[in-house]
Amino acid sequence: PHNFFLLFQNCCNHLKSLELNLPHHQQQHNQYLDFFGDNYALKVLENNPELDAYIAENTKTKTNYGNQELQKIQENPNLSLEEKNKRSTEIMEKMSPEELTAMTDQLMSRESMLEIFRLEAEFKKTHWSTREFLVVNGKKTDFYDIVHGFHFTDSGDLRYIASKKDGDYLYHDGKLEKLFSYSSSDNIRRSFENFKSSPDGKRYSYTVLRYRAVDESFINSLDKNNESEVNKQMEENEKIKEKFQVVVDGKVSGEYSGFPIQNVIFSPDGSHVAYGVKENNNTFVYYDGKKIGPIPALTLDSNSSFSFTPDSKLFFKTRDGKESCVYIEGSKSSCHTGEIQNIIFQGSSIVYVTEYGDENNRSRYNIIFNDASY
Repeated sequence: PHNFFLLFQNCCNHLKSLELNLPHHQQQHNQYLDFFGDNYALKVLENNPELDAYIAENTKTKTNYGNQELQKIQENPNLSLEEKNKRSTEIMEKMSPEELTAMTDQLMSRESMLEIFRLEAEFKKTHWSTREFLVVNGKKTDFYDIVHGFHFTDSGDLRYIASKKDGDYLYHDGKLEKLFSYSSSDNIRRSFENFKSSPDGKRYSYTVLRYRAVDESFINSLDKNNESEVNKQMEENEKIKEKFQVVVDGKVSGEYSGFPIQNVIFSPDGSHVAYGVKENNNTFVYYDGKKIGPIPALTLDSNSSFSFTPDSKLFFKTRDGKESCVYIEGSKSSCHTGEIQNIIFQGSSIVYVTEYGDENNRSRYNIIFNDASY
């Protein structure tokens, strides 16, 4: 704990010195922090303050704030945008929820929103609106549109997926490797999740969702209130988004519909990979490409009930009615009444606790050691 505190303090000191070298108007907040030994990496999101100024200067639709004080502040040419926002915030903090709702309804009119939509698109043609970068041991990386899933491997190699205007890149071993190129003809973009590396650092995986970025034709359709064209483009986008892909070592391992894939995991020796998928209300585990299931009561979240043993065997626990079972390598190992908790592996042995209720609805516990109950 003491070493961690010193490292965290060192990180904060780096950030303080970094902030001193940044223009005052840059608004930043950290999204995530990762450590490895004495190294750290911090992701930062930066908003371009020029976007708000551009919209304010070029908006032709007169904004009605429904409040005389706010109206005077926003229309005062002698106040900077920062000062306008500060004074407006002070006024809005004193307003009732009903007054805020009424004001929001006025500000969010279709006409004003469409104008903002168009101005943002126009601004992005020649400027950046938001961008992300990493601070690694006090030094900034290049700027990217989005940084996905950055982490250190067990050997200390920093990895992440970075999206730029021309495509998506994988950063590893100190260099960027292009994964996908962007085409202006189809406007397809990708969102990455669950990017992780095997413990030995030799393998990697991620899940990806494709979507169509908002383009000029879509904005024009909204502008002309062309409902059929808007619906058509939204339907096309939904069709693209129907498929989630799992990518392992640069190759698509599978493509799935409906519920997103979660918890892609590698075995401790890096030789196996597994992930869970929900299809038609049934849950399956894919183990090295082999489909296992459906598996009842298998959770797909951060507390997933499937993982690997220390000797790299797949295991998962399920519950069907009053009975819970442990599976190893896809085969049922043992079943017990109640809920299985606190699974521990020691060499080839397995120990866990089962909790169940007696006839008086009191909790009772059994300790299970290699299928024997105590």
